[in-house]
Amino acid sequence: MNICILAEINKDDHRTPLMPLDIENIKRKNKKLNFYFESSTNRIIKDKHYNAVGCKKYTNQSIDFFLSLKSIKKKFLKKGCAYLFFSEIIQKQPLNIELLKKIIDKECSLIDLELTKNSKGKSLFINIEKSTDASNESFAISKKLSTVLPKIIKNLDADM
Repeated sequence: MNICILAEINKDDHRTPLMPLDIENIKRKNKKLNFYFESSTNRIIKDKHYNAVGCKKYTNQSIDFFLSLKSIKKKFLKKGCAYLFFSEIIQKQPLNIELLKKIIDKECSLIDLELTKNSKGKSLFINIEKSTDASNESFAISKKLSTVLPKIIKNLDADM
C-alpha cells in the first residue's frame, strides 16, 4: 500500500500527521507499506528527515491512502482512494459538505480524525487538535496515529 503525507493547505499550519520516527517503526512492522510525502517548506519536519527514513517525494505516484490534518486540495481527490484528516464534516459547514460530496462522487473512503474513537467511545484526537504548539501537537498526533494506523490499513486492505 502506498501512503502519502500531504502538505497542509493553510500555510500557517506547520503540523504533520506522522513523524519520521513513527513512520520508521510502522515500516519495520509492515514491509508492504511505502510512504511518500508532498514537499513542504512550512512543515515543522524538513523533507530530508522523511527521506532519511525511506519516504519518497510525491510527484504523481499511485497512492492508496492520503494523510493530512486539516483538509486536502481537490487535485488530490482520486477515484477509489482513502483519505484521513480532520474533515469537520460533522459541523455541516457548506464548504465541508461540498468536499464530502466530491469524496462520495469519486467513490473514496474518508476517515475523519475528529470522529475516530477508542473502544470506550472516547475521541482519540479531538483534544490534541486544539493545541497551539505545532511541534508538540504533531508529536502527540503522530504517536496516537501510529498506534491506530495498522488497524486502519488492515481494514482498508480488506475493502480494496
